[in-house]
Amino acid sequence: MAGKRIYPSFLIFLDEKGSFRWSYSESASRTLCTSPEAFDRMQDAEAAIELMRRSRAAQMWATDDAKAKRR
Repeated sequence: MAGKRIYPSFLIFLDEKGSFRWSYSESASRTLCTSPEAFDRMQDAEAAIELMRRSRAAQMWATDDAKAKRR
């Protein structure tokens, strides 16, 4: 990897089957999510990251049972 990774950031990597995946990390010790699907092409992993980045204005919803457990 060229340069030192900065956080927060997305990372594209190859999984054990040689497919592309991405992860999003808040810091070097805290990964918040990893792509649930593998991609055959790096461009497809990049497109999925762009979709996630554009969705930051999306509304947040919770089910009634999740809200009840929070209390």
